[in-house]
Amino acid sequence: MCPITLTAGWRANSYLIAYYSNGGPGTMTATDCEYDKEQTLASNRFVRVGYRFVGWADGEGAVVTKWTDGAKVTNLTSNDSGVVKLYAV
Repeated sequence: MCPITLTAGWRANSYLIAYYSNGGPGTMTATDCEYDKEQTLASNRFVRVGYRFVGWADGEGAVVTKWTDGAKVTNLTSNDSGVVKLYAV
C-alpha cells in the first residue's frame, strides 16, 4: 500500500443579518457576513412617524439597544446559512 496524506479544507460559515422595522414601514437589504470577519451594520433606512431611531436590538418589540448604526460586529452566529434578525428601536 502507498501512504496517502490528506489535508483538511476549511471554509468559514456564512450568515445573513436581516433588518426589521419593528413597527415602521419599509424594508432594508440584508447584510452578508462571514464567520470571524468583522462586518459593519447597515445604517437605518426605516422611518416611523413620531419616533426617533436609537439603535438595533435582537428582539422584536425591544426598547433597549445592543448596537448603533454602523457598529462593527463579528460572529453574531456560528450557524452556516443562519439568519440574525435585528430590530429597529
